[in-house]
Amino acid sequence: MLLGKCIKCGREAEIRLRSPLVKFCREHYIEYVERKVRRVLEKYHMVKKNDLVLICVSGGKDSTSLLHIMHKLSRDMKFSIMGLTIMLSHEEFFKKAVNTAIENYRELGVDYVLVDPLKEYDINLDRLIEARIRRPLCSACGIIKRYIMNSVAIEVKATKVATGHNLDDLMKFLFVNFVSGDIEQLIRTAPISITERRGFVTKIKPLAECSEREMIEYAKAKGLKFIRAACPYKKLGMGDDALEFLNSLDERYPGLKINMFRIYMSKIHPALRSFYRIEEVSLRRCKICNMPSLGEICSFCKLRILVRESRA
Repeated sequence: MLLGKCIKCGREAEIRLRSPLVKFCREHYIEYVERKVRRVLEKYHMVKKNDLVLICVSGGKDSTSLLHIMHKLSRDMKFSIMGLTIMLSHEEFFKKAVNTAIENYRELGVDYVLVDPLKEYDINLDRLIEARIRRPLCSACGIIKRYIMNSVAIEVKATKVATGHNLDDLMKFLFVNFVSGDIEQLIRTAPISITERRGFVTKIKPLAECSEREMIEYAKAKGLKFIRAACPYKKLGMGDDALEFLNSLDERYPGLKINMFRIYMSKIHPALRSFYRIEEVSLRRCKICNMPSLGEICSFCKLRILVRESRA
């Protein structure tokens, strides 16, 4: 099917987006996405000269694309990158995902850290499933990932931690936090972590203004190796239904989704921060691992205790 002409060079277009309404040849589409990510890095002051950015790569399209884009931008913007991949389970899907991430590191010549939480901490998704904990598996998985991301970042002296969350992910977070009335999490849903609390490394989301569709097309245009299947433990929720509705509106009114996000960040987000003035909570040190914690024992160590007790 003919898509028309590339808006940059006039050659036959290979990629057509409806939101925004643009057509590109393969070469100029890749350039378009990479330029878009660079603008986000600059707009939110995500990186500065001599930063070491720890990029979390799961093997999926978003984090793999992020790795390749940041690798390219790092030369011109004068920051360094390192990869982090976590072996969350020993099931076949996760083994393939880890191997795919490693292939990409080696292709680019990027140093990386591979963490197997089962070996390091005697906990992973398999252990959590066996333990039948009450907390939803995705929530517990998030605790494991955040703990390891922060601890590895501190260990390698990274100044930033970058994740592959895209525009669709952030819109889901915003909707769920809005509906649940979680103002603190609503305020924290942003392309860059708002404050640097002692013991936490700043997190950035360079794909914050790139949609799911844009990242799929980018990964395909670049011919990247990535895992196409979704996590076998992923469960659809209210946020996914909301996103489906938003995407249908975005089809009818191109640009609606990104405009909503930009309006939120430029007007609503600052107003919420100013009105609620959420205080930065004082943190202790976990008495088990010595990492920052709200309570005497951090959430990660509590999970480890639950798993250990279930196996006793």
